[in-house]
Amino acid sequence: MLIFVVLFNLALALILLYAAWRVWRLRRPIGQVADKILAYERSINVVLHKAPNAITKGQVGVSQLRQKQQQLRPQLQRIRQVLALIGLGQRIWQQFVRTRRTQLFQKSLAKYK
Repeated sequence: MLIFVVLFNLALALILLYAAWRVWRLRRPIGQVADKILAYERSINVVLHKAPNAITKGQVGVSQLRQKQQQLRPQLQRIRQVLALIGLGQRIWQQFVRTRRTQLFQKSLAKYK
């Protein structure tokens, strides 16, 4: 029984020694990964450190553009109205020209009857 306990303890010690050796070997790659993660974090921090100012500047620019757009809306409405009147005038003129041509054509035909 004593031999079984000693062999069991020896096997357990060897298994734990092997596990400790594997963990010790993983220490270097894990450290390299941690170093890379820290480097990425620093880089991202440098980039994002300027972000609040850029966002604020963008918000101010958008606000100014909205104000300008609101100032230009009445002018755009007037231009649309003018263009609509021009289009209406063009249609009326075309209708007038068509009827005038038709009348002239009918008069010229009437001469030959």
